[in-house]
Formats: sequence, structure tokens, C-alpha cells
Amino acid sequence: MAILEKIDFIRLPNVRIIGCEVGHTLRPGADNPVPSLWKRILENGTVSMLKGLLLAVPNCTIGWIGDVSGQDFRYIAGVIAVKDTPVPQGMQHRDIPACRIANGYVYGNLQNGDVYSSAYELTVTGIREHDFMPDDSFGWSAEIYLDNVDFSKENGVLCYYQPYK
Repeated sequence: MAILEKIDFIRLPNVRIIGCEVGHTLRPGADNPVPSLWKRILENGTVSMLKGLLLAVPNCTIGWIGDVSGQDFRYIAGVIAVKDTPVPQGMQHRDIPACRIANGYVYGNLQNGDVYSSAYELTVTGIREHDFMPDDSFGWSAEIYLDNVDFSKENGVLCYYQPYK
């Protein structure tokens, strides 16, 4: 079972999320395109190319979740670049205005999906325990994959960004 190890409250400046985008849904029985997206961009050198950009948040990659419509949403696998960074050909982007972010450090099983499915709820619970509220007006949240996490191990830490007020 995943747990919230700690939570930090930080200020994110204006940034640009740059990466490869897919549509996804939470509808029962739907295929999850996210793991194959990450596999493809890690193997074909896209992540290495993106990490060569001027990054606002170095030493990690991002799984941005936004443009939510009911159970459907968009997912960008990429990096958090400095605002106005030129977008490489074939990549997608979202410009994110400055906001306050809760960064939840969620420890759990990396192999069975536990940490991924629990990260949002655990981070939101941590926000509320510190007498803040999640701020969904920004329309996004994100999985943050620190460079030093070994995804071949059974357990590890996933960070989760959630705007708050």
C-alpha cells in the first residue's frame, strides 16, 4: 500500500511543459497508452533530446495530466522547460502560469501500479492536512519522475504535483 512520505509546498514559476502527448480515459476496460508512450520516448532518444532543453525543473521528467473532460484527459510525457522555450518539431506543449504547487513524495510499489493510482489522492490528503485546498482551477496535475528512481525495483518514490490554495 502506497504512503505519502512527505509533502513540500513550492512556488512554480511560469513554465512550458514539452513532450509527446496522448489521449487517455478512466473508462473501465480502456487500454492505457501511457506505459507504451514512455517506453517509446525513452528508447528512441526523445527524452534525452528533451533533457537538453533549458529546464525550469531539472533532474526529472513529467507526466502532465490535463484538459480533462469527464473521464477523458490528455497526458504529456516530457520535461518542465523554462517559459517560452522553443518547442522541437513534432513535440506538443502546454504553457503553465506561475502557481503554488504541493509536491507529494509517494512511496509504494512501482510494479503493480499502486504508487501511480494512489499518488493524486495521497497528495490531496496531504494538502488538506496542512490546512490548504487543492486548486483545480489550473486544470492540471502531474506525475514527476525523479532521475534517480530505479523503476526496475519493486518499491520506490513517485512525486506528484498538485496546485493548491
